[in-house]
Amino acid sequence: MKYILFSDIHFGNKSNSDEFNQQCLDFLDFIIDKTQNMDIDGAIFLGDWYHYRPTTNNKTLKYGTEGLYKFGQIARGNGYLILGNHDLYYRDRRDVTSVVIPEGDIGIEVIYEPLMVNNMLMCPWLVQGETLSDLISEYHPEYVFCHPEIPSFSLNKISKYDGEYNPTDYEGPKRICCGHFHMRQEKNNITYIGNCFSHDFSDSNDWHNKGFAILDTETNEIEYYEWEDAPKYCSSLVSQMTNIE
Repeated sequence: MKYILFSDIHFGNKSNSDEFNQQCLDFLDFIIDKTQNMDIDGAIFLGDWYHYRPTTNNKTLKYGTEGLYKFGQIARGNGYLILGNHDLYYRDRRDVTSVVIPEGDIGIEVIYEPLMVNNMLMCPWLVQGETLSDLISEYHPEYVFCHPEIPSFSLNKISKYDGEYNPTDYEGPKRICCGHFHMRQEKNNITYIGNCFSHDFSDSNDWHNKGFAILDTETNEIEYYEWEDAPKYCSSLVSQMTNIE
């Protein structure tokens, strides 16, 4: 089975900027164009469809809803949208979310609670004492798709999440595919695929590691696709300005 993976698109970022919201739609169009002739079985979004937790701007909601229809097209009617922390009104509860699927069957299932789909465990933002290691022990999945904070991984090129990473806590699955941290990185069987495109200078000089991925669950291979027309944030020494690509 081949699944398109992408994460952390953050509709509404930059004070509900029309420019940013349009970039989100352009990114989804890029996936559609890039994969239209590929043999794809579905798509999984790894969290943070919207950016602002307490309120969702009406204009941003319109962009986000249009994006959901595009997601349904990407997924070929077999899409899973995992709720991230930015999609929830309460950080420690999942009963109020800004993500509302439009009327009619667009082929997207929102993951409100941990759910097994065949050999795959779908996990939203974890709350109230839930841990990823406990869920792995309970369900014994081959693959996990989630939005976790795993210690020792980097949030972006500037900061790292504190704590000790113990690989034995995550043993069992062939691969754990994660959203939440915006920097693409991998340790053992854990893969943070990174955000869709650079959002600000915390993503400086990292645009080659943004985009979407395709996971083949038969081979456990993952392939990345860069959105070359994405916005780019670049930092440089003044002495090197003439040499910037």
